[in-house]
Amino acid sequence: LLTFAGGMLPAERISLMTFADHARELLPFSSNGVEVRAALRGGLDAFGGTALHEGLVLAAQRLQEVKEGSRALVVLSDGVDT
Repeated sequence: LLTFAGGMLPAERISLMTFADHARELLPFSSNGVEVRAALRGGLDAFGGTALHEGLVLAAQRLQEVKEGSRALVVLSDGVDT
């Protein structure tokens, strides 16, 4: 993800969400690769539970806001929804 964020094109946007005990938006959609990389480095910590379903719902809601271009969802998880 760091490599991808470092080579982002101006039209590409990334949003980051975490879903430990609760889902939360770490970074709203941004086309600033430096900002995305900083959020990846500083905001992703494994702790607590895994609110996977809640995180997927939040991500799907945010993706619906994207009206142009392609959309993709990448999930990094231990795979256990607690």
